Amino acid sequence: MATQQGFPVEEACLVVELRYGLRIDKATAKSLPSYEDANVLVKTLDNQEFVLKIANPDELEESLRFQNAAMEWLSVQGCRSPKVIKTIDGEGLFRLEEGRVGARRLVRLLEYLPGVPYATVAPHNEVKKRNLD
Repeated sequence: MATQQGFPVEEACLVVELRYGLRIDKATAKSLPSYEDANVLVKTLDNQEFVLKIANPDELEESLRFQNAAMEWLSVQGCRSPKVIKTIDGEGLFRLEEGRVGARRLVRLLEYLPGVPYATVAPHNEVKKRNLD
């Protein structure tokens, strides 16, 4: 099984285990819809849920760092926002070399918040996207 952007779910599980030190229940891992990135929902053996976000190869690192900072700021303000999970090396964002896909992609792990993914809401138009920016 592969995500919408071509990132294998099995590889996503391995990334989470190696980079974040979490033990994943591979049988429950699944792709999530996305309009731009590859997103994989993973569940740990102790039932914590996270989303591994593999950015589109064209995504700017500064944009993702800004998004991470915004989520952290919102959380400090008391707003419910996904928590950015740090790697075992303390990174909130890192580059992954993909041999099969042939791209360097930025990766981050976020706490999973249940809800409706934006990619499933129709229609997607430029006005809606601009209003989110």
